[in-house]
Amino acid sequence: MEGQPLHLLLAQPHHPRLAGIIPNHPTHYLPTSRLRLRVHRRKPKQLAAVLSRRPSSSQGDAPGRSGWERVPNAVAALMLQLTVCSLLFLFPNRARVLALPPPPGAAAVVEATQKEEDKEWEAALQKWKTKTYALSVPLRVVALRGSFPPSWIKDFVEAQGKRLKFSPELRANLDGIFSEMSQCMDKGQVQPKSAMAADVISLGDSWLGYAIRKGLLEPVKNAEEQDWFRCLSDRWKVHLRRNQNGEADPNGTIWGVPYRWGTMVIAYKKNKFKRHNLKPIQDWEDLWRPELAGRISMVDSPREVIGAVLKHLGSSYNTVDMEIDVNGGREAVLNSFTQLQKQVQLFDSMNYLKAFSVGDVWVAVGWSSDVIPAAKRMSNVAVIVPKSGSSLWADLWAIPCATRFQTDQIGSRTRGPSPLIHQWFDFCLQSARSLPFRQDVIPGASPLYLENPVPEVPQDKNKRKPKLDTNLLRGVPPPEILERCEFLEPLSGTALEDYQWLMSRVQRPRLGLFGNVLQKMRSCGSFYTVSAGAPGRRENAEPGAAGSVAVSLSCAIGSFPCKYLGIPLSTRKLRRSEEQFIIDAVAARIPLWKGNLLNTAGRVTLVQSTLSAIPVHLSIAVCLSPWAIQRIDKLRRAFIWSGSDTVGAGKCRVAWELVSRPKDLGGLGIIDLRRLGVALRLRWDWLRKYDPSRTWVNLPSSTDKVSQALFRASTLPVLGDGSRTLFWRDQWIHGLSVQHIAPAVFAAVPTAKARSRTVASGLTNRAWVSDIAGAPTVQVVLVSGAVGTGALGTTCAGNAGFRRVAMGV
Repeated sequence: MEGQPLHLLLAQPHHPRLAGIIPNHPTHYLPTSRLRLRVHRRKPKQLAAVLSRRPSSSQGDAPGRSGWERVPNAVAALMLQLTVCSLLFLFPNRARVLALPPPPGAAAVVEATQKEEDKEWEAALQKWKTKTYALSVPLRVVALRGSFPPSWIKDFVEAQGKRLKFSPELRANLDGIFSEMSQCMDKGQVQPKSAMAADVISLGDSWLGYAIRKGLLEPVKNAEEQDWFRCLSDRWKVHLRRNQNGEADPNGTIWGVPYRWGTMVIAYKKNKFKRHNLKPIQDWEDLWRPELAGRISMVDSPREVIGAVLKHLGSSYNTVDMEIDVNGGREAVLNSFTQLQKQVQLFDSMNYLKAFSVGDVWVAVGWSSDVIPAAKRMSNVAVIVPKSGSSLWADLWAIPCATRFQTDQIGSRTRGPSPLIHQWFDFCLQSARSLPFRQDVIPGASPLYLENPVPEVPQDKNKRKPKLDTNLLRGVPPPEILERCEFLEPLSGTALEDYQWLMSRVQRPRLGLFGNVLQKMRSCGSFYTVSAGAPGRRENAEPGAAGSVAVSLSCAIGSFPCKYLGIPLSTRKLRRSEEQFIIDAVAARIPLWKGNLLNTAGRVTLVQSTLSAIPVHLSIAVCLSPWAIQRIDKLRRAFIWSGSDTVGAGKCRVAWELVSRPKDLGGLGIIDLRRLGVALRLRWDWLRKYDPSRTWVNLPSSTDKVSQALFRASTLPVLGDGSRTLFWRDQWIHGLSVQHIAPAVFAAVPTAKARSRTVASGLTNRAWVSDIAGAPTVQVVLVSGAVGTGALGTTCAGNAGFRRVAMGV
């Protein structure tokens, strides 16, 4: 027996009683002899697989012997091993252990079996990794902010064993996600942080067909074999099957996975209706009631507006041919649409809820993801889904088509598909995930409730927070109404011609809709902007319409803020994150290796010529915030006194206010960025008045109050024909303006009138009097009379034009 090994196949982990008997080392000599004991540890399931496996003929043995001929020896060896394990339990004393050598050929069988098991275990391990979490390929998700509960992130990580680094990147709107992918496709290169480089993105169902046609997405592979696909209703499967042209096709492939949905709803103020004895709104036809004229605000999506007209006429949102399918043809649609245009005060997807909240309108028509959260913050508001049905919207998970790009074009990352994609889809469609879709958390409904009944849940009894009056249950309409609701399918060729015909016949809508779009295009020149909603807002622009406008104008689709000639353009004040790039640019030009080689005079010269010159281009058009100027001054001050980008306390020899003074005033001549920006932006006020032929004169712009005040203090108008002199703001009355002479009157003038009313138009039939809004007090009436006397004493001198005489600029 000496020198012959005894093989033991034990479960791992083994019983505690074997801890002192069976060693941890794989090879051990028993104390009673010099017999070698070879221990093989396997997991319980693997041990059962070995016991039930029949060795194959490929597991090398004696020549001419098949696998079936070796079975008796293998079984005998296994039985012997089980017997030895039983003896070890009965006799814990090592000196009493009787070790017998295995039968001939048993060692070869075990060794060959172990090699086969190792291969199978390796394959099972790789499959287990993909089912639990990825160790080498992470999951990168770019999602719409506010479209899913934040608790999903933590729950998904815990479900994957807490070893996954998962942090979805959130975008403010779906248009931004779509624009990122479009830019990558146009440039043929994918940035590492772009949405195109993600594994999964959020996309609205109205964007799906257009994204497929443009080649931005790839179908979900093996979707029919997944658990999440089996739990979807047939209605979802029909809506998600598309062909390569993005059209609905029952034989097409699956291009997206829904994770929330909602409807178009109508909200109205119950207290206003009760006060004026109006009947509550129940269906689309109530929007055409004469008593609601001018009391309605609505989104400006053409599909939603025309769809409401079609539902009012008893047709479908997805009407193929209006001339055939609608009672009365296209003329009936045009007449109803014209009447609705008179009823609606505001067509604006950005501000329709603001007008509703402040009381300008009594009825608001919009997406449930917008309306329900706003209605929860107000009182005496009811939200209903029309009885005849409404349109359905859905947010989907989609897979970007980045596989056509090379590896080095996406940041040297090994492009997926990530093994966690289907795990994320399964997670989002679990029944436990439907609970957070309450109206208090995330507006919307779980895809599981599109056809299945919604379970009743106990309502929170909170006296401070009144319950919302709505016919929605957890975001889902009643079953009889849900049957009449429909998803918006891509427009057919005939339907698109009908929409274009309606657009051509519209008589200049006063607010919103197509007039709003044309006004934006005229005011923005070569820019076509798609309005970006608040977090969680449904997109208000049709992808097809935006694409056709972009093609006709040869421009890109984007949203503010954006960059033009390196300058960020925005309709609001820039955030700190949007000003960070100029701070980084200044920091990148600091030569840290050269700082210690220069004296103070040399560093001052470098700051004046390089670091102070970087913000000049931006300061011409943008007023930098005090925070950005302070950060840039901190970098310049650090380089002057320490030669690096940081400086410790006590090293600055002179206060920065003295350093930034001119040399003749005792300073070092370092440019003051705040005063430099004011001086640079003065030229725009001068050119706007002196040369009105500039193409940008009529574009909306915002100037800081400091530069405006300095411009008025440094110039003096000489009145010509009065066509370019502002009546309320310019200093045309003996060197003074109405704003200074009568501030009470000026305060009663709307800002739009103060910016547009000229002297020539104001003196004509005393039109300036009509600009004074509100209830004028006695002081306003007396002061307005004095202003009228001063205005009548001023005459316009022919066609002399408008001239400015500098007074110390």
